[in-house]
Amino acid sequence: MLHPITTAGHERRIKELCDWIAANCGDQPITWDTLTQQSGYSHRSLMTLFAVHVKMSPMTYVRRCRESKGLGGDKNPTGSLFPSQDAQDD
Repeated sequence: MLHPITTAGHERRIKELCDWIAANCGDQPITWDTLTQQSGYSHRSLMTLFAVHVKMSPMTYVRRCRESKGLGGDKNPTGSLFPSQDAQDD
């Protein structure tokens, strides 16, 4: 049985949140309150889910997104969100 934080539903919701962050990180401040309201997850759950699925904290993801936007980039700051899927796609 999979641990609850590794289920596909959580993975999909975190990917959706990352897409939202990428789309909005240059236009508005993104705070913990913003992330918890947008995702429906608590601060603690976001920390855990980002560690599992994105391999960094939510605020590090936001910071990298902003850095990417500053360099003219407009894609997700991690490239592929789930590195384990990269190998499967090849």
